[in-house]
Formats: sequence, C-alpha cells, structure tokens
Amino acid sequence: MKRVVGIIVGVFFSIVILSGIVVTYQHIAYGGYVEPEVERVTLSEPATLLFYGNNDKKPIIPAGETISVLARYDKQPFLLVERDNGQRGRIHITDTDLLNRPKYVFNYSNSMYRMPIDQFYDECIGKSFHEFERKYRITPAIDQLPPAKGEHTLTLPFKLTALYDWRAYSPVVTYTDGVATQIEYKDIKQGSRLILKYAPLSEWLLRQQIVQRIISEPQFYRAELMSQNMWVRMVVYILYLVLVFLYMTLVGLVPVFLICLITLWRIPFKWASNAVLQIILAVVGLFGAYIWWLILMMEGYAWWYSGFIFLFTLGVLVCWVFIYIDFRCDKCRRVGTLERIRIKFTGTEYTRERESEEHYVGSHYENVIGTIVEKTYLTDGMNRVQVDETEREGVVGYNRHKIYREDFYDVDYQTYKYDDTYRCKICGHEVVRKRDDKRERFRTLVGSRHNTTTIYHSYYPKSRRY
Repeated sequence: MKRVVGIIVGVFFSIVILSGIVVTYQHIAYGGYVEPEVERVTLSEPATLLFYGNNDKKPIIPAGETISVLARYDKQPFLLVERDNGQRGRIHITDTDLLNRPKYVFNYSNSMYRMPIDQFYDECIGKSFHEFERKYRITPAIDQLPPAKGEHTLTLPFKLTALYDWRAYSPVVTYTDGVATQIEYKDIKQGSRLILKYAPLSEWLLRQQIVQRIISEPQFYRAELMSQNMWVRMVVYILYLVLVFLYMTLVGLVPVFLICLITLWRIPFKWASNAVLQIILAVVGLFGAYIWWLILMMEGYAWWYSGFIFLFTLGVLVCWVFIYIDFRCDKCRRVGTLERIRIKFTGTEYTRERESEEHYVGSHYENVIGTIVEKTYLTDGMNRVQVDETEREGVVGYNRHKIYREDFYDVDYQTYKYDDTYRCKICGHEVVRKRDDKRERFRTLVGSRHNTTTIYHSYYPKSRRY
C-alpha cells in the first residue's frame, strides 16, 4: 500500500512539475530571453521594409542586399528582418521555402515585459542601449537602433507598474549619443489594479525576476512544431492544453505535494500528528494558492477568472488533504501501512427526499413579423459601395418554444451504517472509521408541471422585430 500511495503522489507531483516546467520554459527559453538563430539571406528582388507599429516610413531594400532574418510571422507572409544599418522591420515574402526557413515565430501582437517602474528606471537610465538589450531582448519590437551620435526616441515593449497605485505605463526612452537620458510614460490598461494595490506580498512578488519572466509575454516561439503534419500538431497542442490547465490550476499546490512526498520517509514529520499535518498542508496550500492567484492577475488575467482558478485550487486542496491523511498511521506516522481488518454493521436509517426529473416533450414554432432591411451594393471585385437601401414588412424570424415536463418524486432511501476498523501493519495501531452505504428503495410520483423555454432565430440579422 505504501508503494501504491508513493506512486500516486509521485506521479501527480511529477505531472504538475512537468506542466510548470513546460509552460514556464515556453515563456522563458522561447520568450525572447534567448538570441534567435539569425540567418543571412540575399534578396533576389526588391522588398519594402515595414516598421513595427509605423507604416509611414517604407524604405526599399534593393535586390542583391544581404539581410539578417530573425523570425517569421505566424499565419502571415512576413519575415522579421534586420539590415546592416540597424533598421528592423518586416518584409512581405512570396517564396514559400524562404518563408518557412526561420526556426522562430515572432509574437508581434502580445510581446510585453512587465516590471516595477522604479526598477526599469534604475536599469535603463545612464546605460547604453546595447547594455540594456543584452539583458532584455527588445530589438524585434523597435523600428531603428539608436545611433551612436545624436538623439533618438524609442517606445520599448514594457508594461511598467507604479507600485503606489498599480497603474501601468509604457516607456518612451530618449537616447542621447547611445545612452538613455530621459523616460516619458504613457498610460496603458491594467486589470485587477485595486486588488493588487492592497493585496499583501504583491509588491515583493513583482520584484522577483522569475515572476517577471513568467508574467511577461514572449517575443518568440519555436516554429518546429508548426512545420509538422496536422495530426502531430493536433496531438501536441492537446497535450499542451492539458499541461497548461494543470499549470494554471495546480502549480500553487506544488509545496503541498512536496510535503506529501517528504512524509513518505516519515522522519521529517514524525513529530506531527494527522491533525497537525492537515493544518500544515492547509496553511501551505492556501498560501501557495494565494501567491499563484496574485501572479495570474499580474500576468493580465481578470480578477474573476484568476479568482475562479483560486477557488478551484482550494477545492483540490481540501479533497487532497482529507484523502491523503486517510493513508497515514497517526501513531507511527507511516504512510500506506493501514489495512482494513474488520467491518461492523451498526444499523440502518430510513430517509425520504424530494427529487425532480426533467423530460423533453416537444417544440412548436411561431413566426415573428418585423421590418426587413435590404441593402444593394456595387462591387468591382476590390471595393464595395452601397447604392440603395429599402425596408419592407415580413417574416424576420421565428420563435422556437421548447416544452419540458418536470416530474416530482418522493424518494425513499435506506442507509446502511458501518464501522470499518483499520490496523497499521507496522505498529499495530487501530483506528475506526464510519462509513455509510446509501441505497434507493423506491420512488413515488407526486406531481408534474410543464416548463417552456423560448429561443428566437433570425432570418435577417439587420431586421427589426415588433
């Protein structure tokens, strides 16, 4: 039994740790914190360089120029490239072989680093751009590297948090002769601000580098899996979604699983009775779930969504604590040594409960009269122009009335009560646990009623019903 309990705890703990490693590695190792493999390519035809977030400037890269390919865009025919003069941007590519060659995909829409505003100021002001860039891979998201001479302004992909009110800002850094000399801040949206402002430990968490990397959005994703066939990608994505679910819901309980693994060796927690160990697991689990709740809100999840995950984690914690304690001897503190030696029948209890069942009966349909709006368009294949709009009365949709019959029953139950006696195979300690076996005897129909639900279906989305 001890081996079985150890295997169950070990497997569960390993799955949660694996999910945390996989998803965290996706954020950190592929998240712009490593240098992508740069490939040098000579263009066979001219290309227009489009800048990130600024399409007013469109320099032409002449044919024959050699550029560095950093990554490609997901589901878009663009490559993220860098010229020898420091310009970075995207170019449109029609060559399929060249488009699929990069090993990294650029996360152009969501890449964002998160940290406190005072930490960013200390690490940025007075330092050259290249010093700052070596620690934070930010160059894919900017248009032009700062020149060695003169003044240049850059909007960097950071989400900075002012810890006194937890408002979020985007930094605009001015570089003079290649050194950061001034920072301006633009307001951006920050969810769950009031909760993070008053929650204990939120400021300390945001200052930890590992937390900053977990909550930051990655700039690059590996492209190998995207180049596999459809079935391989489907299997990998399903497994990844399962790991993400475990990562989001159970990582906060890793300290609890770790304590449970330690108790298998008995010595470290030999001093703790089952009641004390339950309190320890509950406190540690509650603290871990609370920390993980704060991290999820810092990552950008809504308070109600992260709160749902927090409550789900607490539910798992409660079930786990009570189930795990049942395998532990309260005298010698060994796990998995209890075996049932005796079952004693103690009595029978009769109860009656009111229950209901719902059955689908059928549906009937009703036409809905309203105003139908009809629009006429002319198109040349590229553009569409509205030339006429008319209104007329007619049937714009229908209501479907679904009818259900709800039956009410008085259900008689018979509950058999038992006292199960367990004995430890090592020390001989016995413990008695009560168990109920509830069985239905019969049910009596006492009444029924019909319920109706109505669903409207429209023939014309732009119509107006009366």
